[in-house]
Amino acid sequence: MSKAKGSGIFNAQFAGEFKKHRNRSFGEERRAQEELQRAYEEAMGYQRPWYDYGQNALTRFRDWESNPNAITSDPSYQWRLSQGLEALENSAAARGGLLSGNTGRALQDYGQNAASQEYQNEFGHWLQRFGIGQNASANMSNLAAGRGNALGKLIQRGAENMWKRVVDTNNIMLAGEQGTNKIVQSW
Repeated sequence: MSKAKGSGIFNAQFAGEFKKHRNRSFGEERRAQEELQRAYEEAMGYQRPWYDYGQNALTRFRDWESNPNAITSDPSYQWRLSQGLEALENSAAARGGLLSGNTGRALQDYGQNAASQEYQNEFGHWLQRFGIGQNASANMSNLAAGRGNALGKLIQRGAENMWKRVVDTNNIMLAGEQGTNKIVQSW
């Protein structure tokens, strides 16, 4: 019977210790989760403008793609085209062949090449803009995955630590209970 009394005393004490350790573990885990969330939100905030920039570029590219002739209304393209055509015309006029078929072909070739080059340049700029957004998107995905991994490890470590505390406390209580039982039995 004395063993039962000893068990009850130690079990009550063990339950109190267990609750104390469990509550402390939960509190530590909650603080760590809050810190992870804060760091995650901060890092996402650094990436958000670049992600938005890429999304905006994608929307504008769709507009540009639906009207590829829009490039010809670009003032810088119009200026470069007019300067090149004017140079060709002046050169042909100086040679006396302004109205020749060769001059007409040269002007047409120049205009087509200028448009093709401008289109390629503009398309290259779009690809650069997309790359900025794509990199930010990849960084954000990596941040989210890293956060998930960190939270998983945190929860697992918290559970392992709590279980270790329970086992350690139980072993201490068991040793005390066994010692008490030996004393009681020796009476």
